[in-house]
Amino acid sequence: MSLATAHEGYEYQDLLTGYFILNEIFEERDAEFIIDRKEYDNDKIDDLLIINKGRKFKKQIKYSNADFNHVLSKPDLSTDGTYSLSLDTLYYAATYSRCNFFRNLR
Repeated sequence: MSLATAHEGYEYQDLLTGYFILNEIFEERDAEFIIDRKEYDNDKIDDLLIINKGRKFKKQIKYSNADFNHVLSKPDLSTDGTYSLSLDTLYYAATYSRCNFFRNLR
């Protein structure tokens, strides 16, 4: 991936993050936002965390263009290859996040 494509990806991530934040504001929800921070060392869903009304929403944003066009496919979800998106890794991310969130509410 070229450096220009990486910069486009960061711009895309910034625009979508702005969209999700504005959506919370327009819906008049009291929300907390955590951007680009891992909850634990191998966190795979770390681009945006929205916390509101006892709920937690995690977002992972991916970008592609004509030069770097990757369509999510079964091998991406069945192995921990290039993208580290195997279903068991994603399941762990979801359950770790959920368990720690409810633990912190007590």
